[in-house]
Formats: sequence, C-alpha cells, structure tokens
Amino acid sequence: MKSKFAILSVALLLLMWTSTHAADYEIYIGNHPFSGESVTIDDKLFVELVPLARGLGIELTDTNGSMVIGKLPATVQSGKCYLNGKTFLSAAKTKQGVWFVRLRDFVEAVGGDYTVNETTNIIDIFPGANSLSNSFTNSKNQATEQTPKTQDTPLPTETDSMPAVDHSLMESFEKSGVALKYPKYWVRTEGGNEENVQILAHFFPDKKGTEIVIRQEHYVSGARFGTLPEIEKMQLKTLAMLPRFQLVSSTPLTLGGISGHAEIFTMLHVPTGHTLKGAWFWNARGAEYGKSTFDTLIDTVEYIATVEDFPKYLPEVTAMLNTMTFKLVPTQFGPTTTPKKK
Repeated sequence: MKSKFAILSVALLLLMWTSTHAADYEIYIGNHPFSGESVTIDDKLFVELVPLARGLGIELTDTNGSMVIGKLPATVQSGKCYLNGKTFLSAAKTKQGVWFVRLRDFVEAVGGDYTVNETTNIIDIFPGANSLSNSFTNSKNQATEQTPKTQDTPLPTETDSMPAVDHSLMESFEKSGVALKYPKYWVRTEGGNEENVQILAHFFPDKKGTEIVIRQEHYVSGARFGTLPEIEKMQLKTLAMLPRFQLVSSTPLTLGGISGHAEIFTMLHVPTGHTLKGAWFWNARGAEYGKSTFDTLIDTVEYIATVEDFPKYLPEVTAMLNTMTFKLVPTQFGPTTTPKKK
C-alpha cells in the first residue's frame, strides 16, 4: 500500500510540474545523448517516455489517452501506461500531456542495461535482447565500436586504406606539436583561441563556406573525464547543441597513431536555412607540460560543408589526416585548476 501511495504522489507532482527542471545526471542511450526532458522527484529520476522508448527501439501505441507498450491489455483504461499487458505504475502524464517514466524502473522492466557512474554523474543505458527492443540489435560493444557507416561517407579507421598523398601538391604546416600536409590550393588562416582551446588553423578549399578547423583542447588533472568513452560522450554532448543536429555515424579511428573517434553528422545552418554535413575526427592523449600534468589533450579536425560538397572534399581531408603526426611540446596554456591527487 505504501508503494502505491508513493507512486500516486509522484503522479500528482508530475501533473503539477510545468517548467523544465534538469536532472543532475547526463543520460546516454547506446552512447548517444538522451534527447528528452528529465526531472528528479524525491531523489528518483524521471524522463520523457517517447524519446526513451525511441532510443531503445521500442514501439509505443497511444490508445484512448493511454500509452501501450508491448502486448495489449485485456482492457485499456484512459490515462494509464501499460507494459506487456500490465499497468506500469512508475509512469505519469503531465498536464501538458507528456508521459514521464521512472528511468531505472522502465529500463529494467524492458530488460535493458542501466549503469550509473557516480563520479561523472553519467547514466549509460543499452537495450536488452528481449522482444520489446529487438529492433535495436547492437550489443553494448557494437554500439560503441561498430556503428554502421554510410556508403557516401567512408571514414578513415585503422582497418580502412586511406588515399595516397601526392606530396608535390601538398603544403606543410606545423604548430603546437601537430604536423600535417594539406592541398596547396587551400586558403589557410590562424588564430581564434578560446579558454582551454587553441585554434591551430582554419583551411578553406573554396569560397562557398567549406571549412576545416584544427584545434587542441587541454584539460587538467581532476577533470570529470579522461577515458575514450567519456571523451566521446563529451564530444557528442557538444555536437548535440548544434541546431537540428543529427548523428549519422560514430566510428573508432586512429589519428596519427593515437586512438580516437570520428563523428559524422548533419546540422542546420540557421542564417540560410540549409542543411550542412560535418565530421569531427579526433584523438586523445595524456601529456605533461613542466610541473603541470594534463589528464587529457584532445586534437580535433572539424570538417563542415554543404551536403552536396561534403563527399567532394572528403578524400582530400582524409589524405590530410593520413599525414598528421603529434608530439608533446610546451604550449601557451597552463593549468586552470590545481591538479588533484589521484
């Protein structure tokens, strides 16, 4: 009886909830940022049902104001949430008509994998093998390492052969320990540093807005992330803030002999209303600069073009990536916080 009263109180709170309250955790489904709203009530995390189910590959049916997941119940009553024919108590609808469910209860009820990292405040969710999420066939490792690649977007991974480079047509560039070669006809500019970020160079293959940016990010000891999966989550979180961001693929790669990742995506160019296609190719390494130890040094190559021009310049961008080498050298950046003892 006590648990039913607790669920009822949660439902009433959700019905009264009108503003957006961000929860204390970052949520990822299959290594992709959760796109819905989240709210913490009585130390319990609730999230929007529709984007959660979509991320898990689960189909929903809205019947007479009720949400039905899986097989139909014998009788559908208005305003209830049903899971495999039974009432799912850890769910409620706001007065705006948005369904919320308690995250842990729902993921475990559909047989998913729910993991909390209290150090980073990150929740990782992966679909299970049950019939509700059988459309999402990737396992945890597949979601991390084997995201399908689009045919028109070949990515430079350690198993792919990169195009040969004609060095007679390439110009050399080196700065802050990053060396590379790029096509001579590209226009190059430098500058534009931000906090903890050094912009090494901008490259422009044409006058239509196509751009390649090389940047470095320095994070001192004690940062909330450091492993490749954690850095990938941070990169995806940053990309998710782009207007109408859509992830096309996420693939491991080795850049200059250092492990990293490649994210291919589309986004909206707000001034023109056009859709652009982009890629982030990056690696991550630990580094020591004098007496200040940096947990992470991230080198990123950003490539952005129109959807039509993206495949046109990708071979040259890939050839440039193939020439990149990295070494540790002192930079203008110092630690922004006192390194913590590990």
